[in-house]
Amino acid sequence: MKKFLAVVSGLILLIIILTACTGPQGEQGPIGPAGPPGPEGPQGPAGVEGAPGPSGESLSGADYVGAQVCSGCHQAIYDTHAKSGHAHALSKVVEGKTPEFPFSTLTDPPQGYSWTDISYVIGGYGWQAIFANKDGFIITDEPGKSGNTQYLNQYNLDNEALDKSAGFVSFRAGEAEVKNDCVACHTTGYNATGSQENLAGVIGAWKEDGVQCENCHGPGSLHIKNPQGVRMYIDRSSQACGQCHAQDETGQLHAKDSFINHQQQFTEIAKSKHLVLSCTNCHDPHSGVVQLAQEKVATTKTVCADCHYNEANNQKVTLHKNFECTQCHMAPMVINAWGDATKFTADMPTHLFGINPEQVGQFSEDGLTSYSTISLDYACKHCHGGGIATPKDDALLKQTATGYHQAQAVQAP
Repeated sequence: MKKFLAVVSGLILLIIILTACTGPQGEQGPIGPAGPPGPEGPQGPAGVEGAPGPSGESLSGADYVGAQVCSGCHQAIYDTHAKSGHAHALSKVVEGKTPEFPFSTLTDPPQGYSWTDISYVIGGYGWQAIFANKDGFIITDEPGKSGNTQYLNQYNLDNEALDKSAGFVSFRAGEAEVKNDCVACHTTGYNATGSQENLAGVIGAWKEDGVQCENCHGPGSLHIKNPQGVRMYIDRSSQACGQCHAQDETGQLHAKDSFINHQQQFTEIAKSKHLVLSCTNCHDPHSGVVQLAQEKVATTKTVCADCHYNEANNQKVTLHKNFECTQCHMAPMVINAWGDATKFTADMPTHLFGINPEQVGQFSEDGLTSYSTISLDYACKHCHGGGIATPKDDALLKQTATGYHQAQAVQAP
């Protein structure tokens, strides 16, 4: 018994000694890597089927909706554009009623026709109007007749600057069955392979008369359904305007009868120092120059002196500082309706801008193309030879134009 107690006492004493030698517990070590995943559990019961979702958008392309629909959200832009020439580039004659224009009036169609004989009017807004008969052909003769090259079929609006009263002139008179290809640039949603109302004299078909919103922004049906999700096409490049404001893709600036043909602004810009600019740098595409002039407000968003301030401040002829730069650098040498070659003046300005004091003549030898800079004839003589200012001879004009905008040296006191 004594031995047993001695052994137990020894063990207790050993435990006390070992416990006294044990240190405090250390910090927890890092967590080890995760073990392999356990086996997949049994699949739960199937859920209740939900209600069907809404129908998705059709994958078909957008369609044209018309400018009137666009006005529902863009009323101010629509109202401005409705006064522009683009909106009235082509007008359908409905129930024999004369088409209406914001700043001009048409009275009668060409001789031999009534308004019930006319299908469409091309133009009529600011310069001239051409008429299409019930079959869509351009009217070039009286009904049932042909070959009269003196027939008066194009109506020119009056032009005070050229002292021209409104009246009819000849346009391709006497030619038989002249097809209406003007519609390619005078309509919205044009398709050359279509057939508008099955009119034999019309090339192609279109969605809306005139150059409306969707001609530049693309068809808007998807945008109407989802205005924020489907944004409209916006192209501010000059190439977009050049689809219609260029006669062809040759790069030639076509001319006839001592004037540049109209609708070639893009070609002119491409030949000028302003090639790097976009048309929209100066022009608001929703409004036209004619309507802005009628409203007596600035016709461009910027003025020449914004960039060409040195040239504006340095002019040889002090009197010229009272005139706009465009008087010389956008000479009226483009013809749409009226022109007077003896006065070097037509009814539209050029977009060539650059004046070459060394240039003799404006056109090629055959008169069918224009050079890329403005000659002194057209830069100067529409005033100094056109009955507006004192006539000047070529030698004096050349002397004055050479170094015209160079800063003049100042004599030291």
